[in-house]
Amino acid sequence: MAIDRYGVVRLDRVTGTTDGSKLLSGRYYVGDNATDIENGSVVHITNTLLDREVFKTTAPTASDTIKTVGLVASVELIRDNLLPIDALGDFINKADGEAQRIYLLETGDIFSLNDKVIDNLPVSGTAKGGVVKLGTTTKWVYAASDANAVGDIIDVETKNAKKYYVIRIR
Repeated sequence: MAIDRYGVVRLDRVTGTTDGSKLLSGRYYVGDNATDIENGSVVHITNTLLDREVFKTTAPTASDTIKTVGLVASVELIRDNLLPIDALGDFINKADGEAQRIYLLETGDIFSLNDKVIDNLPVSGTAKGGVVKLGTTTKWVYAASDANAVGDIIDVETKNAKKYYVIRIR
């Protein structure tokens, strides 16, 4: 089994896959610098247009809610070729590459992530039944429970030798 270097996301039931108004293009910035970002990351969407339809995105802040952030989930391409399923963890959205696909999330949306884009996962036991909340980095934050949670971990599954945390947005 290959070890993932980067985040992997699976869009199980996300509104933006069928409703184009919930999908936008973005480029991730730290300060004034475009920066690489992993699929599955959570980003704050600014009102700044970098290019006709490409929004500037940044790390979330303490004041963000599920309505002001988006899920990075670009197509895993390297030199115009799709990566094989066992190499998805080797893909990263390059700062100087294509704009990223950003999905605006709605209550009831379901997606799955590997452990590279979730902080504070329990070392032992299961994360199922826990929650995810927004932090101040591009990673989701696991908690056993939290009043500020934006999603619930409804399952933990292994598909194609990859472990996924299945999240449903509240």
